[in-house]
Amino acid sequence: MKILFAGSGSGGHIFPALALAEEFSKENNIDVFILKTGNEDIDKQISEKGYKVVDFGLRDVSFAAFGKAFLSVFKLIYAFFVSFSIIARIKPDIVLGFGGYHCGPVVMLAHFLRIPTLIHEQNVVPGKANSILAKFVDKIAVSFPESLKFFPSRKTFFTGCPLRKEIIDVSLDEARKEFNIKDDKFTIFVVGGSQGSHSINSKFLESISQINNKEALRIIHVTGYQDYDFMLKEYARLKVDALVFAFLKKIGYAYKIADMAITRAGASTISELIALRIPALIIPYPFAGGHQLINAEVLSRAGAAIVMEDSKVTAANLKENISSLISDRNIIKRMKSSFDGLQVKNAGENLAREVLSLRKC
Repeated sequence: MKILFAGSGSGGHIFPALALAEEFSKENNIDVFILKTGNEDIDKQISEKGYKVVDFGLRDVSFAAFGKAFLSVFKLIYAFFVSFSIIARIKPDIVLGFGGYHCGPVVMLAHFLRIPTLIHEQNVVPGKANSILAKFVDKIAVSFPESLKFFPSRKTFFTGCPLRKEIIDVSLDEARKEFNIKDDKFTIFVVGGSQGSHSINSKFLESISQINNKEALRIIHVTGYQDYDFMLKEYARLKVDALVFAFLKKIGYAYKIADMAITRAGASTISELIALRIPALIIPYPFAGGHQLINAEVLSRAGAAIVMEDSKVTAANLKENISSLISDRNIIKRMKSSFDGLQVKNAGENLAREVLSLRKC
């Protein structure tokens, strides 16, 4: 059986797809094909895992402005022709979409060609592509129970968000060895999504420079490529114990060591925090329709995270929140216990079961 995966170059879309592909790798009779995302780091990971990467030509579709929308019409038409070529060549038995306009044409075309289709929504509030595709696909899977109300009940299932085994199946000893850590310093993991966040980087750096007793802290910071050199130099200047990465492939090791995280609120990040029970200061990305703020509120309502609006974050209030968590470990313990009601077991298996139920007899 052949299964074709489609998703955008965002880690939040494609990482759940890779986690599901891991589930299918247990079955010898399933061939996994994944559309090329255009993100070099992610496409490299796909290839390294042995999945078949399929080239695709849809990039930068936007309906935000007329000029971009006009150009996007031609891109979409082109994408439908490319999608037809891909489907004709691969002849997939099932086509899966994981969000973003990148997956729209191939999933839609598969539906019209009567190939079984399923989409997975990672965010609490669905994106535009999945909202459109929901009217056509055979099944819809969601990561959060709060999402069920946005889709037709007869074909929508709560599965949770699949996470890669390299994130959840990591031991503390393995993580310590990976980073050559031999002490128990309070560790803060800072990551602004798979691309990094300049806003978080600069505000966190200013706040950490004002914290007393910096020598008792360790920072693991994924900066993105743009800020990497600058952040590396600034941590050295401040004499902060920091492990700095432009892009961190083995993010599971950082989660395992972290006492707390400072993050955006991408859907995969929220699911990772829940699965690994990491207390967090969350600074949602303020654009993209406000989806991240709604994602973050899932943890905030449970008491597992502190949410700070990006426009209101200053070095002073960020330092205040960090200091309160560092100084009172009981707060961290309470936040960890708040994850109890949010845990989703076997999300990958749940989703795999729904996908395989689409097989034609």
